[in-house]
Amino acid sequence: VGLEVHAQVISRAKLFSGAATDFGAEPNTQVSYIDAAFPGDPLGKAELFATVAGAYRRMGMDATGAGYARRAVELSHPFRRQQPELYLKAVLILADSLRSMGRHEDVIALVGTELEFALDHDLAAAAHLRAIRGATRRYRSALEASATDLRAALRLAEKADAAPRLRADISDQLSMTLSELGDNDQALALRQKEYALRKADPDTTPQELLKFRYQEATLLWRMARNREAIAELEAILPEMDVLLGPSHKDSQQVRRRLANFYAGEGEYARAMALVEPVLQAGKPVTSISQSNLHQTYALQLINLGQADRALAIAKASMDYQLALSRNPDRWRAVAQWIYGEALLRAGRCGKAVPVLRAALDDALTVRDKSFTLQADASDSLGRCALLQGDAAGAAKLLDAAIEQGLDEHGHDTALSLRSRGFYFIMSTLAFAQPLYYMAQSAYAYVGDDAMTVDRPSR
Repeated sequence: VGLEVHAQVISRAKLFSGAATDFGAEPNTQVSYIDAAFPGDPLGKAELFATVAGAYRRMGMDATGAGYARRAVELSHPFRRQQPELYLKAVLILADSLRSMGRHEDVIALVGTELEFALDHDLAAAAHLRAIRGATRRYRSALEASATDLRAALRLAEKADAAPRLRADISDQLSMTLSELGDNDQALALRQKEYALRKADPDTTPQELLKFRYQEATLLWRMARNREAIAELEAILPEMDVLLGPSHKDSQQVRRRLANFYAGEGEYARAMALVEPVLQAGKPVTSISQSNLHQTYALQLINLGQADRALAIAKASMDYQLALSRNPDRWRAVAQWIYGEALLRAGRCGKAVPVLRAALDDALTVRDKSFTLQADASDSLGRCALLQGDAAGAAKLLDAAIEQGLDEHGHDTALSLRSRGFYFIMSTLAFAQPLYYMAQSAYAYVGDDAMTVDRPSR
């Protein structure tokens, strides 16, 4: 025996949509996207899924958004020539979501497949696709290819008279790429152009303006205007925390960069104090922003002589980056070097060597001139060789570190190797020895060039 109960909800809107329920309204006037997406209407469903995907993307829930965007692409694909706008909207959301998730190979493959269609049907969408690929290549340290994509994207956006927001975003990415290539003057000019575009756009949000200031602070640091960069980030971070919350990926990005700037000025404890409140130590790393925070925190522990504490944190970041990146990229290399350096400082050279070798191999493959990772990895391997008693191998690796450092910074840039204890003494003696022989042979000290000796002394 069962009891069936019927209940009627008194509501001014439908249960699963915001459409009204006014009695006596005209037909088809109380309908929403959800109501219209009934079975047998793939385009209606595709538009619904694309809308939902965009909402998840804006909330930073990229994995969920990518699922909805992929379904929208699949549903609208058979009708893409009749509805190119809907199809390309779904493709762009999917590409953006995949890029934020760190699935770089998938992004490059998707753009390669869809770019020709976009060029034939919507130049603004083509510009956006090339910009996404350019930003992805920058992250993978293919800087020249990134600059080529982003310059082409900017030309397409200007030709299509695209919205100021899109042109500003492309200028933003291109300025960062040029800065990493060492062209800071052109990067600064683009940054000023971007700011004008953003101010002219009434839809620019406070979050976007804060991100603009963050990127400008990064550029200031690369131009050696360190105190200005730190002051700007110190002003941005509280606003970002209030606007988005400390756990948002943009807030974490600003916090990590400011901590790195503090560390660059030797303020390691201050850097740790900044990162520690939002670090989810002991929990699995599930995003790029968390991985980067783990790297920053582990590096400060190493700098403060607490390598044992850094090991688990550095390994969690490295494991995430290795699972994320099937091919070498700069962040995978950085994660491996930090973990290897922690093992070295903790006295575990045997375990450190293969990790540091892998970091050096990745760094040599990437060859990113904005990073000193080749020199760092060679330096760490050289110090490890010294601890293992391999003086010849250590000398070879440390020579390579010096040469790589010169290649990365330019031959007119001063270098200093990290040394402590007897390493510093050995280095000092090595540099002092030529000076000693020069003084010994000087005329003023009656050296061997000052007078002729008839017979050897006894």
